[in-house]
Amino acid sequence: MPLSDHDFNEELDAVVETTIHLLRDKEQDDYSPVAFLQAGEDFDIMTLDDEEQDPTEAELPRLAKEFGEHLADQGHDLPDCAFFAHLSKADDGHESLVIHGATPDGQSNVAYLNLQRDPKGHLKATSSKAWHSPSPLAVTSNLARELLNGMQS
Repeated sequence: MPLSDHDFNEELDAVVETTIHLLRDKEQDDYSPVAFLQAGEDFDIMTLDDEEQDPTEAELPRLAKEFGEHLADQGHDLPDCAFFAHLSKADDGHESLVIHGATPDGQSNVAYLNLQRDPKGHLKATSSKAWHSPSPLAVTSNLARELLNGMQS
């Protein structure tokens, strides 16, 4: 049964909260792209391989789709919803985490976590903003959609 917008948006909020807590509690100076696959009550969390730690923004759609293909090849079933998180760097050097969400039936949402580095250079979230489904802002260039497309190909 497809997720309601409300339930899908609650899953995004849970991914955001988990990510904020991980950044607060861990000493991370980088962030590899991460896929969150939700099926029923379970979440599988997977990081892209080390060689993909610092992809360019232009490479991310291809990487997300290829990662989805890899997951399908490994026997992962299509999840109820998927989230794809990656580090984004603006031209001015500002860093943020972008978390795209998608469902197999076409729902989309997205969240942005503003980041700062502590004195030791570790990433810490300072604020977050989510655009819940249905939101046109969540549809453009949705990397979780690319991940799901890869799992379905």
